[in-house]
Amino acid sequence: MNKKLSQKYDTLHSDKTKFLNYLKNLNNETLHIKPDKDKWSLAQILFHVIKSEQYTFISMLNSLKPDTKLENVGPITSVKSFFLKSALKTNIKFKAPPIVQKLPESININELLNKWNELRTGIYKVCLNMPKDKFNKGVFKHPHIGTINLNQTLDFLVFHLKHHLKQVEKISISLKQK
Repeated sequence: MNKKLSQKYDTLHSDKTKFLNYLKNLNNETLHIKPDKDKWSLAQILFHVIKSEQYTFISMLNSLKPDTKLENVGPITSVKSFFLKSALKTNIKFKAPPIVQKLPESININELLNKWNELRTGIYKVCLNMPKDKFNKGVFKHPHIGTINLNQTLDFLVFHLKHHLKQVEKISISLKQK
């Protein structure tokens, strides 16, 4: 894995640890409390993040298949990716794409965490096994900005997780104050 991808994967890993630290001392009931009627519970945020990573991983995995034709990613996509990263750094609320929008009310946290570990192992292996000639090819079709390359995909995963990490921090602090 090249150095840039390795650094981004390391950031993903450390942010996952931060995310889990906010949840570790909360019981199952507390994890399912919605801060407001129209807001997601901590369990639902976790479910959404993992579901997003799952769809991203499946797309990345498919890009490794020998018969998959991948298109080059151009400068316009780089600009779109930059704006997406910038937007995810803010507190702007986004409407989740339909595929990751439907969230269950009751979530088995242990199963979900096991799934997250499996996904992260898979993402790591894809990064390790991606041939250099595919680095600038589109490996994931983001619902808002289109097809992005591996580097941009890891950027999306990092900034998507950081976006929700702020949300988790705020909710977990308010729950502990009650």
